[in-house]
Amino acid sequence: LVLDNGKDLRYRDDKRMGKVYVPDEGEDTSSVHGFDELGPEAGNFPWNGREFAERARATRREVRNLLQDQRFLAGIGNAYADEILWEARLHPKRRVVTLSEEEMARFYHALKDVIARGVLQVEEHLPPELGTKIRDHMKVRGHKGKPCPRCGTPIIKTRHGLDDMYLCPRCQPPPKGQIR
Repeated sequence: LVLDNGKDLRYRDDKRMGKVYVPDEGEDTSSVHGFDELGPEAGNFPWNGREFAERARATRREVRNLLQDQRFLAGIGNAYADEILWEARLHPKRRVVTLSEEEMARFYHALKDVIARGVLQVEEHLPPELGTKIRDHMKVRGHKGKPCPRCGTPIIKTRHGLDDMYLCPRCQPPPKGQIR
């Protein structure tokens, strides 16, 4: 869809489960089903490090599940969850409540930094074709068997529920008592 200002509006939905809503000017978007349940956009969330930690610790969830909870933060999927957790050196199955202050600070800064870098990459390399994913800048996602950019250990691909997940087994050790 080409807008009046000449920009393209592109929509992609591989799973064919999404919807597009075009509210009237001035219409409150909370009337659109599900919008009022979304958390702030991942690239523009309003919390400082302390507020982020308080909100995150209010749950007993695993860090990867928290990242992908659209009610907590909107817009993070599998690929960016992998990248954020690699950057923060956190295993996806760690429970948020077990994170030290230092780990929580790394988590917060990794979230901000990875999303900011991703936005820049997408803006600079807008795909020529609808359906093209921009993943060249990713350090672990899609890199099974390749050396970790930080330590050289081969990246592994494993499962988290129904999703594929990529991580470095050395930089992101599993919680005590878990194999992976």
